[in-house]
Amino acid sequence: MSLSTFLQDAGLLCVAQEDAPPPSAGEKPRRKKKKLSPGEAEVIADRFITFLNTQLLACRDKPFSCRYSISPANQASWLPEALSCGESAEENYRMELLFHEKLMEALEKEDETLCLEVVRAAIDWGGVYYSRGVRKGNQQQVEKLGREGELLPVLRRSYRHILSRELEKLEIFTSGWSIIWYLMDMEELFILSSRKIYALNKVIQAFQAAEGLSVLPPELDLGQLVYQGSPRYLEGVRYLYTQKSKLILFKKCVRILGEIRQRGDFVHNKELDNLLFIMGDV
Repeated sequence: MSLSTFLQDAGLLCVAQEDAPPPSAGEKPRRKKKKLSPGEAEVIADRFITFLNTQLLACRDKPFSCRYSISPANQASWLPEALSCGESAEENYRMELLFHEKLMEALEKEDETLCLEVVRAAIDWGGVYYSRGVRKGNQQQVEKLGREGELLPVLRRSYRHILSRELEKLEIFTSGWSIIWYLMDMEELFILSSRKIYALNKVIQAFQAAEGLSVLPPELDLGQLVYQGSPRYLEGVRYLYTQKSKLILFKKCVRILGEIRQRGDFVHNKELDNLLFIMGDV
C-alpha cells in the first residue's frame, strides 16, 4: 500500500470527537485544530516512519523478556507441559506458533471444542483472560460464546474480515482478542497492548518535539489505552474507550508496521511486536 493511500484511509478513519465525551454545561467548545494539507501530511508521515525505524533499530540488541504462565484450567491435552510457562522470546514464539497451528486446525475442521481451548489458552497466555484488580478480563465473554455455540461462527466471520483486510468489521475487539486475530495472520497483524501503544506514542511525541510540529497527521493521532494514574498514561493523548476507536487504532498500527517493513530493515511483524514491547517498559 502506498503512503498516500495510507494517509487517505487513516484520515477517513479518524473521527474528531469520537472518543471525547460531550462537553459539560458551561464548558467552552474546543477550538478546531489546524488541518494539514494532504501533501504536508504525507511528508510528515514519511519522516515519522523513518524516525520510528531508527528508534526500532536502536533497540535490536536489547534483551526480550515476557513471562507467562497458563492456568492449569486452560491447559489442553495438545499443550506440552514444558510450554505452559516461559519467558524468553523463543518460548513465547513457540507458543504463538502452536496456537496458530491449533486455531487454523480448529477452523478447518469446524471443531468447537478445539476453538474454545485455543482461545482460552491464548488469551490466558497474554495474561488477560481473568480479571485482575480494576482490569476486566475476557473470561466471561469467551465462556458465554462457548456455551451458546457462537464462538466458532464468530471466529469464522472474523477470519474472513481479516483475510479481506476489513479490520473495522471485527465484531469483538479487546487487547486479549487481538491475540486471536493476530494468530489468524501473523505476517500482517500484531498483538495490541497498552504497553506497545505507549511505546508508539512516546516515539510520536519525541518525533513531534524533534521536528517542532504543532499539528500531526490524523494517522499519528493514535490515542491511548490506559486511564490517568497508570504509569503509562501520557498527558495530552486522548483515551480510547469504544470498540470502534480501538479498531481504528489497531488498523492504524498495522499500517504503520507495514510501512516499516517496506523500508527493508525488518521482515516480520513478530520482531517489530517484540521491539515495541521492549520500548514500552517504564
